[in-house]
Amino acid sequence: MNRTIKVLAAIGCACMLWCCQEAPTPPPLDQTIALWEGESVAFLPDTVWPNDGTWNRYDAGRILMRPFVFPHCERRCSIDLEVTLRSAGDPWDKSGAVFALAGADGRRFIDRLQDGIEADTTQYLGVMLDERGYPALELMRFLTPFGAGHFSTHPKAESWRPVYVAKWEDEVRWQRDLSAFQPWFDEADTLWIGVYIDTWTSKGYEIEGALHIKESALECDLAPTHRIIPFWNTTRYTHDQREYNGFASAPLKTTLEGIGGRVSCGLITTGHGGHEGGDEFTPQLHQLAVDGDTLKSWTPWRDDCAAFRRFNPSSGSWMVDHLDGQERIASSDLSRSNWCPGSQVLPELIDLGYWEGGEHEISLSIPHAQLAGPDAFNFWNVSGYLMVESMD
Repeated sequence: MNRTIKVLAAIGCACMLWCCQEAPTPPPLDQTIALWEGESVAFLPDTVWPNDGTWNRYDAGRILMRPFVFPHCERRCSIDLEVTLRSAGDPWDKSGAVFALAGADGRRFIDRLQDGIEADTTQYLGVMLDERGYPALELMRFLTPFGAGHFSTHPKAESWRPVYVAKWEDEVRWQRDLSAFQPWFDEADTLWIGVYIDTWTSKGYEIEGALHIKESALECDLAPTHRIIPFWNTTRYTHDQREYNGFASAPLKTTLEGIGGRVSCGLITTGHGGHEGGDEFTPQLHQLAVDGDTLKSWTPWRDDCAAFRRFNPSSGSWMVDHLDGQERIASSDLSRSNWCPGSQVLPELIDLGYWEGGEHEISLSIPHAQLAGPDAFNFWNVSGYLMVESMD
């Protein structure tokens, strides 16, 4: 009897151990999501696209959008966005962006784009967070080069090439680490990913791109749980929106509620004013404030634009007096307000301290921003997001 009891007890213990074992951990995700594979972004106002489930085209072909379902990961992921761009005939430097909207915000945005000239501009999900929803989260800001690709093999390209450029590049490639956005990607039922290029030519650009997702192999390296909150985006994404030139009159402000924890902010800002002395070519002080207290002052200015000369074969150039002789300078060499042709614009990261909930006003001032006018086309593309880490 005792032997039988011991055998049954052993079997029972074995069964309990087997039942209590955790399911085997799935292998870490290692996936590439192809976005664009030689897609065209061009200005074609007389073209009607079927928008039949591939890349839907809006704003006369300058915006491509498509829904994606982001893979869920239990562990921390590295997420990299890679973009390659080449001119298909546009010789100019233009602003561009890869952006995303989540869930209902994306569906409302698509509905508005589909309304075309009948769109209700009072419901536009842009500029700032409000009761209607969130603006687009900017994943990458870039400035197109002057003609890389199409003009790199132009019959006169060799005569244009300065001696310090070994060869004209056929394309420009950018990469950005988006790992911090994993919780925002993961919580959305659908992600609407878009690309926008402010081209005004029928040839435009060819774009390629992909998201590379690699999950941690460590079982204890759990996915992050911080919040990502897009709250500003002034980039012109629709035909009836105008470039944002309000900084010349007042700071950009919004009120945020119910946010508690350690808060930081990422801001991407580029100034444009395509004339001598405009905001694109004039250093402009930026001041970010929370509840009236200035937490960061900086000037988004690039004085290394000439380092991108090999991507700019169609940039105009002229001779200028320099020291004891003359020197050729290209338009793409000029210092700018974060607007170097062929470059990516990275966010300014700002610690906003600990918030205990309630209401908080966040504002961005560009106190010397210039008015726009017939001969002064000044505007600023500004996007911002908060990262909120709970202190629980």
